[in-house]
Amino acid sequence: MKVREIAEFVGGVVHGDGTREIHSVASLSSAGGGQLAFSENSEQLPFCTASCLMVPENLPEAEINNANLDLIKVKNPKL
Repeated sequence: MKVREIAEFVGGVVHGDGTREIHSVASLSSAGGGQLAFSENSEQLPFCTASCLMVPENLPEAEINNANLDLIKVKNPKL
């Protein structure tokens, strides 16, 4: 499933190109290529190796600094 399709399904907004293919979900600490994880803050963004993260919708643009990572902004990423 593509990142943009996941965003549509959960009512989120994509930050990135949205065409990356996601094949599974993983924890933030173990996620890798093709996987989706979630984060409730921006502290882990520089260390994340997932292809996509669900993050809070109020995450400031200035804190999004990983160009190799698509984000889906949602109200509550943990849900």
